[in-house]
Amino acid sequence: MTEVQIPILRSVEGENKMGAYLKEANGYEPGFQKSFWGDHYPRLYNIKQKWDPNGPFISRKGVGSEDWDDAGICMISQRQSSTFEYQAVGI
Repeated sequence: MTEVQIPILRSVEGENKMGAYLKEANGYEPGFQKSFWGDHYPRLYNIKQKWDPNGPFISRKGVGSEDWDDAGICMISQRQSSTFEYQAVGI
């Protein structure tokens, strides 16, 4: 589904219109930041960094989860997503 059907649906619906319901999400969704959180993700990421700087509150495909390894055990160096640039924004 992730590799075949989702790209087909996106090509029909349009990248900016298609999203996901968090409770019915695909755990392997590429670009989950945009699908789950949309344009709010950079602001949410910055809020998370402010209130959870060491990251003990993580969830698979949650805000900031890309800062952890795939098992969610070890924090890795902060990655720059190809979809979003993490910049300080007003909260």
